[in-house]
Amino acid sequence: MANRRAQTIARLLEQNTSLAIVRDFLKEQGLHHSAGSWEALRTQRIFPYINEGKLGVDELERLLIATEEFGKQHVFLFKCSKKTAKECLDENRVKQILADQGLSKIFSSSALIENPAKITFSDVRFDAVKNIRCLTIKFVEVRWSTEYVGESVENNVITKTWRKISERAVSVVRLHEDGLLEFRVASHSTSSKYENELKTIWELVEPFFPRKIFSEVSLSGAKNKILDEKSALKAKIRFFAAGLENDYGNSLKVAGSTDTDLADDDGVSESVEKFREYDASCERINFYFTYNEKSGIPRRDIHVLIGGMMNEFAIPANCIRDDYEYVLEELRELNK
Repeated sequence: MANRRAQTIARLLEQNTSLAIVRDFLKEQGLHHSAGSWEALRTQRIFPYINEGKLGVDELERLLIATEEFGKQHVFLFKCSKKTAKECLDENRVKQILADQGLSKIFSSSALIENPAKITFSDVRFDAVKNIRCLTIKFVEVRWSTEYVGESVENNVITKTWRKISERAVSVVRLHEDGLLEFRVASHSTSSKYENELKTIWELVEPFFPRKIFSEVSLSGAKNKILDEKSALKAKIRFFAAGLENDYGNSLKVAGSTDTDLADDDGVSESVEKFREYDASCERINFYFTYNEKSGIPRRDIHVLIGGMMNEFAIPANCIRDDYEYVLEELRELNK
């Protein structure tokens, strides 16, 4: 039987990533990886490999840390000048802030936190994206929601019952040396509004990243470019839904199935373009960055939604770091 730490990590992997990602990880280790369920993956693969010394618990924890930070998130983009970013990334400054808050022990040493009583710092570290230095700050919290169970009738009294459900949520803030600041807020299962979470996390990172020195990065450029150049972008983007609105509050919504590419439908394309001629703006667009057979990145089709706040996009499903970094880089390029 695997030790308690391994059991905890396996349980958190189930909550924070997908079967496919863990199977891919085992495959990369040269281990048998087939499994039709999380129970089978744990009992027939992960735990026996740990007991046999074929897989280390530390390796499993690194997988958790790497995967729980990417996907199933609403991402909000902000920016500051390179000079300001460099000042914020001063290592002595960061260490002093951590010391002032009693958090020195988590610097470059991620804490495995399962069910904290309140939103909690779990990791503060310097790393890099394509040789661009970054500061990453991670938080773990438990969110509660309700699930309707049913109703009963006794003596003409109807009683409806709900069950409280807890969910571990991981959110990440990352500042790039070029001035880009990401707030990756764990997605809700029931709500699409994230103003409160954004406000709470801003308050926690205010000593590191003062709010007044950052401005929102509007993603309108990316939305417009996907519509303007949908034919040229077909090799990497398949869009299947969009919502547009004009100054009068009138709207046009187009949608197909998730395996549809609306760029192939002339009627839809002409309708969208005609509405845009009358100063309608794209408020929301659903699309996939498609699997790239040549480079292998993204490893599979990645669903992206741009909508909500002006600087917000979402990746509804789990993904690996390489795929997330690809999405972010492509969105920044589209947004130029």
